[in-house]
Amino acid sequence: MAEGITEQVNREKGARTGIIYAGEDWATRGDWCGHYGQDSALLCAVNAPHSIEIHSTNYPDWYSSETIWKDEKIYQVDIKGYMGLHTRKNDYLRAWCHWFNKPDNRNVLYCPETGTRTEAEWDDHGEVYEPSFDGPDIWVVTDIPEGLHEVALYFYNPNGREQNAGYRDYLVETRTWKPSYPDHLNFLIWANKKEYQQNRDRLYSLFFNNQENRKNEIFNQQKKPVAARTRVKDFSGNGVYKRFLVKGPVSCSFTIKRNSSFNTIVNGIFVTRMDGKYGTFPVLAPDDPYIPSLTGIAIGNNLPMDILSQWSKGALTYLPSPQSYDYAEKRKLQAFRAMKQYLDEHPENESAKKLSRVWQFRLALWDQEKRHAFDDACKRSWAYLQRKNVIYRSKEWRPHSPNVLPLGKDELSIMESLNINWKDYLPDSPKQPEKTWEELKQLLKEYHQNTPNNHASPFDS
Repeated sequence: MAEGITEQVNREKGARTGIIYAGEDWATRGDWCGHYGQDSALLCAVNAPHSIEIHSTNYPDWYSSETIWKDEKIYQVDIKGYMGLHTRKNDYLRAWCHWFNKPDNRNVLYCPETGTRTEAEWDDHGEVYEPSFDGPDIWVVTDIPEGLHEVALYFYNPNGREQNAGYRDYLVETRTWKPSYPDHLNFLIWANKKEYQQNRDRLYSLFFNNQENRKNEIFNQQKKPVAARTRVKDFSGNGVYKRFLVKGPVSCSFTIKRNSSFNTIVNGIFVTRMDGKYGTFPVLAPDDPYIPSLTGIAIGNNLPMDILSQWSKGALTYLPSPQSYDYAEKRKLQAFRAMKQYLDEHPENESAKKLSRVWQFRLALWDQEKRHAFDDACKRSWAYLQRKNVIYRSKEWRPHSPNVLPLGKDELSIMESLNINWKDYLPDSPKQPEKTWEELKQLLKEYHQNTPNNHASPFDS
């Protein structure tokens, strides 16, 4: 049977790759968990000079011979940051930490790996250049696999309006392309499929050649027309997410232009897969009630079908035009408001209440109750990590984290093996420990000296 016009149009829409600007979010601030980065989250310079990357998608085992393989160059999300081309000799992208722990500033990104809010950013060192200098700029480059994804860049100016540091007004320009040279992660997957792993010398040679060619490819793409752009300004009192929809498989560059500002900074990059093709690991504690679930909601639960239909019209499986995307977002917001009105008239419908909470969460509509719920979820998440792994109890490992002890990982492992409750030694513990600090340290020292093969693993718990 010949393909109809509608089917052909839908197929062409689904095959089209590229990028569009999808608006900004001033409401979520640093409380990103569950809203952004469902696939990958990169918190810039949080562990300066290193960033913290959180990968949440349960991809197939690309290294397995049983995995069905398409001859692509991109299999999963990979995020990198670069200094722009126009710089002084030997200059480089800075990893700058402004505040190690700022729990009272909600604009600072929360880090689940530390249980803290650390204000940190990539910095192009623009403060040493003249205002009229074209650059240096920051280039964020992401490999995006097949499917529709949201990429969000977070900006927060911690300097407020302090003299020159308060002047930051950027232009973000985006471009996409089909890469010939994938970045680190995807190169290793591709090389494994090509069986280059069997020849280590060959693999190393290919790896370094690929990275050099990758940089040249990124630089050459800057000559091409801009696919989408946005402006970033007035982000000192409130952080902002600049959001884009990207249809892969493509490489995507975000050129953050200094635009005569004091310097160029970016705090985080977040990628979320929109189609739910793969399962995800929780960013916070498993099964935490903070993130509402559709489990238990069925179409037959006396739900208003006209409102469900209105919400479903906002669903997207292909890369829309900016106008179509705006229309889809408005339909979802209208559906949520209609559901709230429905609940005013039918307060007994528990399924509708549950669905309304899911929609509110997905639309990132914040209120004070939801802020408190996020804070409580963060506390539960950190407590979960501390239960599962002793390294999260150590001040040596996480010096700025809450509820940590001034002991090393090995000492805490010994406490675990001796069934000594480490929580009794926290400053706010309601229970008096059986041994004083001095007695505890002496016990741990003696145990360590008298136990053969006493290299306790920090990962034993």
